[in-house]
Amino acid sequence: MNVLKKNLVMVRKSILLLFCVWGLNIYSQELPEIIPPSPNAASLGQYADIPVSNYTGLANISIPIYTIKSGEIELPITLSYHSSGIKVAQEASWVGLGWALNAGGMISRQVRGKDDFGVETGGGSGFITYPDIPNSETINDFLDEENLFYYRNTYAGNHDTEPDFFYYNFLGYSGKFIYEKRSTGSLNPISILQNNLKFVHVENHWEVTDGNGWKFYLGTREITQNFGSERSGITSPEYVYGPTDTSDEGVTTAWYLDKIITPKGDEINFVYTSSSRRSCSQVSFSESFYKRINFEGGLNGVIVSDLAPENINSFSASMQQTKEVYLQSIIFNNGQVNFLTSNRKDIRPPRSQSYKLPKLGSIEIINPHDKVIKKIDLSYSYFQDVPGGSENTNKLRLRLDQVNEKFWNPTNQLYISKPPYKLEYDSGNLPEKTSFSVDHWGYYNGKSNHNIPHPGYRIPIRKLTPQVLDTDGEVVFPGANRESSFEHMGVGMLKSIQYPTGATAHLNFEPNHIELDGMIVEKTLAFVTDYPLGSATVIQKEKTFVLEEPSRVKLSFSFVNHSYGVNGEENINNISVFDHMIARLEQVSGGVPINFKPDQNIQSYHDIKFVDLPAGTYKLTALTPSDRYFEIQMGATHKVREEHTSIYTLPGMRIQSIDLKDESETMLKRTKYEYTNDSGRSSAKLLSGSSYDYKTFLRGEGENATNWCLPIGTDDPESYCWQATYDVKTSNSVLPLATSASGSPVGYSQVTIKQENERGESLGKSIYYYKNFGEHPQLDSFYPNIPNYVFLDNGQLIKEEHYNRANTLVHLKEYGYKKAALKNIRGLKIYKFQNTQIENRDVKPYNIRSEWWHMDKEIETTFDIHGNHIITDTITYSYENQNHKNITKTIRKNSKSKELVSLNKYALDYSQGSNIVYDKLVEQHMLNTIIEQETRSNNQFISKQHTVYKDWGNNVSENNKLILPEFIQTDKSRGNNSSVNTFEDRIIFNKYDSSGNLLEVSMADGTHTSYIWGYNNEYPIAKIENARYAQVSNYVENLKTKSNIDNDRTVGSIGNEGILRRDLQALRVAFPNAMITTYTYDPLIGITSITDPKGYSTYYEYDIFNRLQYIKDADGNLVSENKYNYKN
Repeated sequence: MNVLKKNLVMVRKSILLLFCVWGLNIYSQELPEIIPPSPNAASLGQYADIPVSNYTGLANISIPIYTIKSGEIELPITLSYHSSGIKVAQEASWVGLGWALNAGGMISRQVRGKDDFGVETGGGSGFITYPDIPNSETINDFLDEENLFYYRNTYAGNHDTEPDFFYYNFLGYSGKFIYEKRSTGSLNPISILQNNLKFVHVENHWEVTDGNGWKFYLGTREITQNFGSERSGITSPEYVYGPTDTSDEGVTTAWYLDKIITPKGDEINFVYTSSSRRSCSQVSFSESFYKRINFEGGLNGVIVSDLAPENINSFSASMQQTKEVYLQSIIFNNGQVNFLTSNRKDIRPPRSQSYKLPKLGSIEIINPHDKVIKKIDLSYSYFQDVPGGSENTNKLRLRLDQVNEKFWNPTNQLYISKPPYKLEYDSGNLPEKTSFSVDHWGYYNGKSNHNIPHPGYRIPIRKLTPQVLDTDGEVVFPGANRESSFEHMGVGMLKSIQYPTGATAHLNFEPNHIELDGMIVEKTLAFVTDYPLGSATVIQKEKTFVLEEPSRVKLSFSFVNHSYGVNGEENINNISVFDHMIARLEQVSGGVPINFKPDQNIQSYHDIKFVDLPAGTYKLTALTPSDRYFEIQMGATHKVREEHTSIYTLPGMRIQSIDLKDESETMLKRTKYEYTNDSGRSSAKLLSGSSYDYKTFLRGEGENATNWCLPIGTDDPESYCWQATYDVKTSNSVLPLATSASGSPVGYSQVTIKQENERGESLGKSIYYYKNFGEHPQLDSFYPNIPNYVFLDNGQLIKEEHYNRANTLVHLKEYGYKKAALKNIRGLKIYKFQNTQIENRDVKPYNIRSEWWHMDKEIETTFDIHGNHIITDTITYSYENQNHKNITKTIRKNSKSKELVSLNKYALDYSQGSNIVYDKLVEQHMLNTIIEQETRSNNQFISKQHTVYKDWGNNVSENNKLILPEFIQTDKSRGNNSSVNTFEDRIIFNKYDSSGNLLEVSMADGTHTSYIWGYNNEYPIAKIENARYAQVSNYVENLKTKSNIDNDRTVGSIGNEGILRRDLQALRVAFPNAMITTYTYDPLIGITSITDPKGYSTYYEYDIFNRLQYIKDADGNLVSENKYNYKN
């Protein structure tokens, strides 16, 4: 869940908790109700409507498995499908390609540079153990000896100047965090989108605490080893295998969730397999091509060809070997969930190993008496599997076909199945996982990127590095075609889900794309050259072009003086450059020409000018004397809009429509998604582009140099310093892929959702507007792997409009947001190429931004069916304490000038030391706990409530203190006196057990109500009104024991459940003046009986699928019945 939305929901739930769950009205005498879970009828069609993330166009496809409920904790177990598309190198998870099992959580990590926690032999250290990065904003800062020492150590590989990226995902929380170094020397893991999560890393495990004081322990580690090789000057890389055994532990790439525990002691534990089996990824390749484009310095400018060759080609291959972690069981208060595996054949083990890796075969839900109450079987096949074919792990991909719920029938001792979820996929074939037929983002593009020769430079074949075209579409760097393909991107995608009800959701996906009505492109008007005498290069010294209309023209000029004449006798200093060349643009009909000329005798000169020219015919001229070794290039370009409409395919897939049909394929409902703005143009934005080239420098000394190489141009005859500039083209984009659209590279500013009924008639539409900004590089020039400047508010909903079937606006909501608590975490990269001397321009510092965004306004306008305005409600939210990031004031105004103000106070709003219990709330990170609430209407006091908390001692599971309410108080002064304590007690919480369950509660000066908890302290089994807990305590242990051994379902006093009812009846007899209500249960299924204070029992019966079927009275008479028909 989005953390910002989660905070709003939390506040609203807190208000409900105090005013509804506790049943509290400050002027009433009602006590809070402890209500057992009600026996709800199953909802057969609740999964037929597939929610969609409108901003990204991703369908949120999931299959529910089971929801664990243990005290306050609810943990849903689901299978979810990521609908962004299948990438060529993507391996299937243990539940199938594109699918993931959500049953716990993890913190994963992207190591950047070195392991942040690492301390190496010889003094090498990770980011968190190394001194702060210097602030070298000027050349003098850079030349500071201490700073230079820092940079040299970093370049030598001794230290780490880049924070690792950590990604978390558990129990509704997801995001990214890094380590912030504080000036005090302390370390602070901080979320990129700030929230109330507290991360602590101790001895290779994590303890995370949320704002409610819930703790998440993550310590089971996934270990990954990387194996690779790199070579230069070769035509193909070696195929790399990892060794079958190694003493190198590798690096921790993920920590899995081991335990959840609440402040009350509710607990869930996760158990994983401890296997030595490891999986191997397919080998991945990368390429880099270096071409020298400039050389300076050296002895008389002579290029040191053996040290600075014209071309350098680099190939690398890598493979990861991972000690996988597989969930084995989840253990909670009244049962456990087991995950059973079987072998798969699409993932390869390490070389020379023959074992198979596991896939998830089935899931079992076990009750406290070790009985399976539900089983889920998963059925698979493989993409591109041929009967009798070989097990080619490079080609096969695990495919999830069916999910089948089964229930044990004790009558015939067999499982009975519901109709399964059936899954169908696109029938197209993906290439092998190591195929080079990939676009910039790794999706299949159907292009043949093999054996593309380079005709000019003798550079080896390019299979991954993208080709480069000039403005006329001519190839200047032949390489791979990495453009996205509209036709191929959806290969292997999920097409439909048939539900157990018989209904089928048909999923119609399409690639993200933009409809372009004539792209603005830079078009070449003319290009002229003149080269030295004897050059084999084609020379065109003059060219004319016509401008049909006034235009802004870009003129580019390049000049090189090769320093000698035809006979090689003249020195550069004796040649008058500007007397021996012509570089000119002139209008044929006359006018003042535009000339390019260096203003002094120099070796090279480059210039660009923009000129506004009227319509007409022009001539471009480049001319050098025949006896001079000069080289001139001159070009003219301008920007024009193409006339034709084109579709530009963007990475990833989006949902186009969802058709819901019944089992006879009759249409029930269609939902369509349109991604255009009000003018009909696409609202898509590619949040970051790709770039595959950058500049790097090679510097060094000649063989006869005696001094340390000084900067180029230094007057030192003993230092033959030289510098070569290289243009680098690489197979991996130097720009990082965008992630600010919830991990998607594409976001949409406006999305329209249209609903149609079975006859194709409109049911209305909704339009959603989102913040949507493209990421951009932090530095002026591209450098590899520098994080982008990211807009963390991307995807925030700005406005939503809802129209009826007559296309009339009936409901409008607008949202405003504020940013606070901005932090910049500094990182640094040093770009060096084959030598150790560092210059200022090699050092590239950058910032990673962390921000706190919160909603500060909602405006809701309602219209009648004719579109006439009825009323507008405006809600503003104030967050006056960034330390707890909770809403402190809510103001609701309507168009009738009525205003309602709600004020909240939390533990951190009180000064430290003013209340020892508040300090303990802060110590346990229970920052979201509301201490005080006040409500005013039109500045008139309505109510004020204060909750007094108490330390009730340790809970059963941890050394944490049970900090729970002792009193709920109201303001007897009605807000007229805030200077003194005018609160009076209204409700008294007299006693809790060690699990935080309420045992006794009373109104001030009123009667007491007590509760007895059973079934491992999970459910209330008795509510005793007009009795204190101490009075009934002698009966408690016996009743608890009887509830814990209740393993059947009976009527009256038969069986173990009947024995529990009999002993509960004895309690009723022992306290004739009390009103006693008692309950029995089948844990994990539901309540089985309720006996009211008059002694009348009502029984609840469930069918073989654990759904409520009958409600009967004590005499077996039917009160109500639920029938389940698998039909829409």
